[in-house]
Amino acid sequence: MASILPPHSNKLAWAIICTLCCCIPGGIVAIIYACKSNSLYDDARFVLDNDIRRESLYLESEKANKTANTWIIVSVVFSLIVWIAYIALVFAGVTVGFLDEFFC
Repeated sequence: MASILPPHSNKLAWAIICTLCCCIPGGIVAIIYACKSNSLYDDARFVLDNDIRRESLYLESEKANKTANTWIIVSVVFSLIVWIAYIALVFAGVTVGFLDEFFC
């Protein structure tokens, strides 16, 4: 008898939001792993005859899901560090007059 799989947490929406709002390269990697996780989970749901294969696919999907989550966190933290550094440089006056040559 096939066992029921635990619910799967989908990170694809967070990966897309992270790509659009934070760090594009890290977000793209997160999207790839989130899609892989969803695909493996769907494969595990439809394996009916082999519980060992089903469990293996489920564990692989959870591993890809955790990797996607890690890339989402890395992208957000990197984006925050860049924005904080930029704001600090603006307040320090380092960027004053930097864009004047482009607009004048």
